[in-house]
Amino acid sequence: DTFEIFNEPDTNVGSANSETGDKVANYVKATAIGIKDADTQVGITAPGYSSVRTEPLELGLRCGMLDFVDIGAYHSHQTYNKNYTTQSLKINPTQNFNNLMSAYGYTKKQAWLDEMGISLGSSDSESLSEKEQRSQASYCIMSICEAISKGADKTFSYLFNDKRSRFSWFSRFNEGPNRVYTAFSVMTDVLGEGECLGKVNYFDGVEGYIFKNGHKQILVLRCDTQSSINIPVTAASTEIIKVDGSSSV
Repeated sequence: DTFEIFNEPDTNVGSANSETGDKVANYVKATAIGIKDADTQVGITAPGYSSVRTEPLELGLRCGMLDFVDIGAYHSHQTYNKNYTTQSLKINPTQNFNNLMSAYGYTKKQAWLDEMGISLGSSDSESLSEKEQRSQASYCIMSICEAISKGADKTFSYLFNDKRSRFSWFSRFNEGPNRVYTAFSVMTDVLGEGECLGKVNYFDGVEGYIFKNGHKQILVLRCDTQSSINIPVTAASTEIIKVDGSSSV
């Protein structure tokens, strides 16, 4: 179990109700001390920041906020665009957050991406179209792979089945699961522990990552258009698994 102290203290920076980074840091320190004094065995997570290199986060780091917690946390949400491409739907803050932690000496501190999703918000009540479902599924899978490749120790995805709320990255199951839930099941089964060996750059127009799961190596690929590619392999057998779980050998 893990306690997260506060959520997005940088969201209202500059408003009459916002606190400065040093005051947030003091609050986090006092709360963390109280949790530890209760002799609990839970982990403690710093506030999940909505962005990086903002005054509250940097000032909190300068004040030693992370000395009192086990985990640093940050968020990254994306807004859907019907003209999306692999390159336009990217999860950006991961490397920045890890670099920022390293700059203040927290090289061994875990970094959690504890909010990640793609907003499909709309004022209408339509369910997601097939293209939107594919966008949501591919974005979430590939952004998780990217986050892990850049050092995120854990990722938490917020999903939604329709467009009835501007907070359309939060999940509910009133209309049954969409493609993204199947995709998550497939990803979890295939990647296992999710040990990323690196990013693949030798396919033009194709995004890819290599993972290790036990004795198996997994190549995760995504392309904006239907394409044929040649992949050299040395294994005795190779299995191709689609995002919907169907496979061929």
